[in-house]
Amino acid sequence: MRKFLRTVLLTVPLVLALVLPGSPAAAAEPLAYDFGDCDRIPSLIVCTIAYKGGLQPVTIRWYKDGDLKEQYNDKKLFRIGCKVGKEVYIDVVVTDATGDWFKFSTSGTCSNTAD
Repeated sequence: MRKFLRTVLLTVPLVLALVLPGSPAAAAEPLAYDFGDCDRIPSLIVCTIAYKGGLQPVTIRWYKDGDLKEQYNDKKLFRIGCKVGKEVYIDVVVTDATGDWFKFSTSGTCSNTAD
């Protein structure tokens, strides 16, 4: 009986780690880029980002021309104004709890017409 109890006690944490959300073993897939796109509409840039996998919490950080735009932290949609005729650089960095990350970058000229 004593041997069985030791086995169960050692097994329970392993089973919980495999089952509980947020545990390292629960992340079936590593963080990976799924989709990213930006569209130009008159005097605006609208971007979206999608990812797969990753261990929560996952952070999303948006940058326009190298400047962090904190109001968009952890949002999958980014909408920001731009000056017509100016080249705009957009970066988004997605990081999970393990430190895995990817970066999506794009650039384009701000327009007064839609793409």
